[in-house]
Amino acid sequence: MIGIVMVVERRLDRNSLAASVEQENDVLLDRLNTLVELDQRVQGDQSADMYRHAIEKQAANLVPSLRPANPLKKRSVTVHVVVMLLLGLLAINFYLSSSPLRTLAANEKQANEVEQDIPPIVIPDTAPIAPAESEETPPSAWGEIRISEPGRDLRITIHEDVPLLIEAASDRPLSSITLKTKVNHSEEITRPLPELEDPRYAVFQPTLQPEQLGLKEWDVTRYHAVANAIDKTQYGSSSYFVEIVPGTEALKELPNTGYKRLEELTDLIHRQQQVIRNTEALTDANDTDQHKIMDGLAEWEKTLASASRAVQEQLSTQLDQETLGKFTSSIEAASTDFSEAETALNERAQAEAEQTEESALMNLVDARHELANLIKNNPESFEDSALNDLEDLSLIHI
Repeated sequence: MIGIVMVVERRLDRNSLAASVEQENDVLLDRLNTLVELDQRVQGDQSADMYRHAIEKQAANLVPSLRPANPLKKRSVTVHVVVMLLLGLLAINFYLSSSPLRTLAANEKQANEVEQDIPPIVIPDTAPIAPAESEETPPSAWGEIRISEPGRDLRITIHEDVPLLIEAASDRPLSSITLKTKVNHSEEITRPLPELEDPRYAVFQPTLQPEQLGLKEWDVTRYHAVANAIDKTQYGSSSYFVEIVPGTEALKELPNTGYKRLEELTDLIHRQQQVIRNTEALTDANDTDQHKIMDGLAEWEKTLASASRAVQEQLSTQLDQETLGKFTSSIEAASTDFSEAETALNERAQAEAEQTEESALMNLVDARHELANLIKNNPESFEDSALNDLEDLSLIHI
């Protein structure tokens, strides 16, 4: 087919035929060139016809004695034959060395033996015995309760209320939801929320009222929610804090240095609140990743202890030790709690750490109370200039 296409496509004019003949028989080169030249002359030229007739006669006598050209190139045929022989040798060597047919037969035989060794499925005459209840793996409990609003710590005045949004959900029926509050060092108070309409999901919107809780200026209350399931499982939310601060006008009347000292203590209180929240979020004291968190919290407690002592040293330059008596006692108690909390965190004693962290916080709150009284009773020991930059101070959030 290829040969036919090549023949059909080839040009059959005299020039092409002459070129092909010249390529194979160079002895005819001069005669062919002369014939091509004679063909270009005007027809009827007698000399051209004479020369053409003579050349045709010579070529007719010469062509039979020429050796015909070989249609196949010797070099290409030799290369193909050599490659074919090499491939044949490689195939013979492969079959002699690896014996693929024997290997295939052995594999099929082994597969048949394995299939025969598999015992047939036997259906028992009696029903299988159910496993004992003690062997069953108890399902894991899932549940969550959170205070979605405000969902952060607040600084408010005594006349502001705090609306809450509490959401609870569980994979098992819930029996009750409670809101727990604790003001300063007082005992924690538990307030039950209304009965659940849906035992697996509940939303409540209670309100924290400072006057109802008995809060005063510079007090701090801690609050969190707890969901109780009917199987005694409990879920707790994160703890949040509300602190009561004086109004803007009252803060303006404070001496500049006195206000700065109060804010220094307030900053320590806020940092300790975050430590408490991070500690209660720990779920497994044996977890390696949580060990790193506890180490970081221990460092925080160490830093807060040094910062609280620094505030005490600054005030000792303004007031005598007798006047600073109660303030010093509260700061020293907080420093002791910080150290104990640091030790408990390093020893992975989470419950003890939570207790001492909260005690340190409330001692800082007591120290701030004492500092506010010192500023009120000893204004001459602090700068008399009022704060003029409190107009833009936001007291609603931290």
